[in-house]
Amino acid sequence: MAYQQPPGQFYPLRPLAPARTAAAAATVWAPAAAALATSRLPPADVTATGPATAAASRTPAEAAPAAPPATSPAASPRLPPQQQQQQQQLQHPPQQAAVSPTDNGAFPGGTYSISHRDTNAVLALTLQQGASVKSKSGAMIHMSSTIQLQGKIKFSMKKLITGSDLSESTYVGPGRVAVGPTLFGDIITLHVDGRTNWTIGKDSFLASTIEVKRETKAQGISKALFSGEDLFVYRLTGQGIIWLTSFGAVDRLDLQPGEQHIVDNGHLVAWSCQYAIERAGGGGGSALNSLKSGEGLVCRFTGPGSIYIQTRNRSEFESFIKGFAGGGGGGGILGAL
Repeated sequence: MAYQQPPGQFYPLRPLAPARTAAAAATVWAPAAAALATSRLPPADVTATGPATAAASRTPAEAAPAAPPATSPAASPRLPPQQQQQQQQLQHPPQQAAVSPTDNGAFPGGTYSISHRDTNAVLALTLQQGASVKSKSGAMIHMSSTIQLQGKIKFSMKKLITGSDLSESTYVGPGRVAVGPTLFGDIITLHVDGRTNWTIGKDSFLASTIEVKRETKAQGISKALFSGEDLFVYRLTGQGIIWLTSFGAVDRLDLQPGEQHIVDNGHLVAWSCQYAIERAGGGGGSALNSLKSGEGLVCRFTGPGSIYIQTRNRSEFESFIKGFAGGGGGGGILGAL
């Protein structure tokens, strides 16, 4: 029997016997356990004794703070199609094709590599046993001691009249040979397939494989006088590779059927489409009248076809040098300008 404490008096209680303590605990906690079993609340919420215990008992989704409600962005005003296109071009500007610092390739019997672009270009050729290439006379820079150099003179009245090259150099492998242009400029590789009618200026030729042939072609008088090219140019035939030189760097333009493009005279390297000489800025009139009036002349190309354009004008540079040397009037740089 448990001790009873009278009101207003304090008596120290003695501990109950273990058996009686266990029985009393069972009597006290039995109703609470029954109520807990029938309760709808999770056990963690009933038995939690502090904030840490309650937080630990929650699931990750319950413990995470609620995300703020999403707000839809304000609709931007719709722009006209032309302004939309301009905005897209500003956001995604077109990439300009850059000239590769090297140009490597192969042909039957050898390989080639163009380096030091684009104003001091050098063409290096590696030839196998018996393979050969040809170049303009005086283009060789250095070569292996195993290379056989054969100079050929092709004299004819036609070449003499047209001013074509009377001689060329042929290199027979095995070994390496490097060739370069006379003036500072670039070297481009042109693949001749026998189907595209390519025409090149006489000063553009540097080297080619043996299979490529150059045939002299006469232009019209107006084209010869005002295009910056001579009366006679070269038309390419055969199949193979030809390497052309330029004064300055080179740009290539590919024209679609019916597309037109204007090139200033004196900047042509090679072309595979038709062109006509006209007065700069249009307005008609003959080339001779434009020459008398001092107006500039341009070449109007019409596609389909491609155009290789050099960025510098050789004739203008020669005039500048003459003026700088004192042979062009005022003399010196100021006189040339």
